Amino acid sequence: MHTRGFTLLELLLVIVITGILAAVIAPVIGEPVRAYLDQAGRNALVDAAEMALRRMQRDVRRALPYSLRVNASQTAIEFVRVLDVARYRENGGPAAQRLQFNNADASFNVLGRFNSIASRPHVLAPGQRLVIFNLGASPYDVYAGDAVVTPASTTITISDDGGEDRVTLNPGHRFQDSSPSHRVYITDTAVSYACSGGGLYRRENYGLPVTQPDAAFVTAGVLMANRVSACRFDYDPGSTTRSGLLTLGLRLTSAAGESVNLVHVVHVPNAI
Repeated sequence: MHTRGFTLLELLLVIVITGILAAVIAPVIGEPVRAYLDQAGRNALVDAAEMALRRMQRDVRRALPYSLRVNASQTAIEFVRVLDVARYRENGGPAAQRLQFNNADASFNVLGRFNSIASRPHVLAPGQRLVIFNLGASPYDVYAGDAVVTPASTTITISDDGGEDRVTLNPGHRFQDSSPSHRVYITDTAVSYACSGGGLYRRENYGLPVTQPDAAFVTAGVLMANRVSACRFDYDPGSTTRSGLLTLGLRLTSAAGESVNLVHVVHVPNAI
């Protein structure tokens, strides 16, 4: 009977040949694998930065005209969020439906309805306030508590009045001045974004502070993105007839030291 198998020499030859082939093929296969992993890492950074910037963009588009402000280091922004807007009656219709600016008016109508209010009568939640003709500077500054905004203690009720919304203020409030476009805004809170300690943070529901909060205050909010190595926010407020322009720049850096830079430009409506 004949026995078949491999000699030690044959096994050694196979091992040597396999090693040579591996040494030749490994760089060919390894380079695409490394490129794929690098690309996947970059994509993860881009996705994280893109999601954070898009969230900022959505929020900023709901900013009250002339409420957006940027800190001195251009690493934080703050603005007052708008829930709804309508046009108040100042001319036409019965006198009782018009908003008066020469005294503390307790009730007035708007043309049509506030779209965000589902049923009537409806009492605005605590912290929700009315703003007319905010210009971001005294005596038309919502942050300074000027008469452009109803006091936090005012009870605001929206009710039906023959197909229009009627606004009742208790106590009555004398607004600073009439808006050229007769817009009245329902706002609820200030919102802040800030870069600090390698993260981008968002905070809301803290009232309307006179001074813009510092980064330490904002970091108590929600983390929107990590691995943030740099950010820069530039703002041109525009004018009453031209939208403001906010440039949002964000850089994210991986643990391996690779960075991506994204920039979004947001039009900020400042029509009052």
